[in-house]
Amino acid sequence: MILRCLAGALMLAVSAAAAGEGEPLQHQLLVFGSAEVASVPRSNLTTIYSRSEVLAADVLFTLQRGPIKLFGEFELNDHESDLERFQIGWEPSEHMVLWLGRFHQPASVWNSEYHHGQYLQTPITRPGVENWDDDGGIIPQQFTGVLTESNWNLPGGRVLKIAAGGGLTSVLTPEGLESFDLLRPDADKHRLGYQGRIALMSDQFGESGAGLVFAQDKIAWRDTPPAPFPTLRYVDLTVAGAYASYAHGSWKLQAVGYYIDAQLKGTSFRDSDVLTGYLTLEDALTPNLRVFVRREDSSHLSEAPYLRLFPRFPTARSTLAVRWDFMRRHALTTELSDTYTATDHYFEYRLQWSAALR
Repeated sequence: MILRCLAGALMLAVSAAAAGEGEPLQHQLLVFGSAEVASVPRSNLTTIYSRSEVLAADVLFTLQRGPIKLFGEFELNDHESDLERFQIGWEPSEHMVLWLGRFHQPASVWNSEYHHGQYLQTPITRPGVENWDDDGGIIPQQFTGVLTESNWNLPGGRVLKIAAGGGLTSVLTPEGLESFDLLRPDADKHRLGYQGRIALMSDQFGESGAGLVFAQDKIAWRDTPPAPFPTLRYVDLTVAGAYASYAHGSWKLQAVGYYIDAQLKGTSFRDSDVLTGYLTLEDALTPNLRVFVRREDSSHLSEAPYLRLFPRFPTARSTLAVRWDFMRRHALTTELSDTYTATDHYFEYRLQWSAALR
């Protein structure tokens, strides 16, 4: 059904674009490149999500003619390739866009801001609760369905941003969450979920503001459930969160908190009620040198059987990163993390080159 809707929307977009021959065709291509290495002296790399070496390229393209938009993002690295986003949009006004396709869920604070572009973020790693589905994430981050985004100008220069979406959510596998793949479509076991975000920002392009997020997902097992949950039919996952950020001069402070309720349907296990979040602080010591500090923490872990499905989830972590921007749109970042999981404790050292290429 979703694929038929996408095909139909693509045909409508092509027809609408052809009908608007008088409108100029706008297009843009952007490539993010990165290469990184990691060292974990006191832990086996099989016990953590991070890979020891990663070479990646992230390609984004946009096309627009009149109110019709096409957006795509393709990521290629040394262990996989994926069509991360493919969205066909209609812009009925300057304040709103309606999308159909595969998108990043709007209830993620970090990923809504940085997506896959390593060059866009100061640190190398993202918070554990914001990890992508195939990188150990505990919350589905990618959906195939519909998404609406809108911006509304308010008195005083403030801006109200609203996003809401819904569609096919991820499935559970022995390796973790697995999102619906447009290049290898198989809708079996993928159930529905929906998400939303509302934020009040200081101005259109400012970094100071606050917001609320919400998500409701039903996550089924793709194959046979594991031994600890042999009767599990699906997980009913509810996420509610709040965040605030403040930027002044060279400083930026951000606080993010999530409440996660996971009901394991078909089992006698109690609901998982987890509080998790992170606090970040960064400062530009010089125009080309930035320092970044992040603290992640979680509570109620002993009452969260859902997290047994993700034994390598970082329950607490402290991260320090230093980034040096050199040449034009190139950066070199070094990062140190002190991480605790349910069964392990390790230090992780990372070094990364990242760039925005055209």
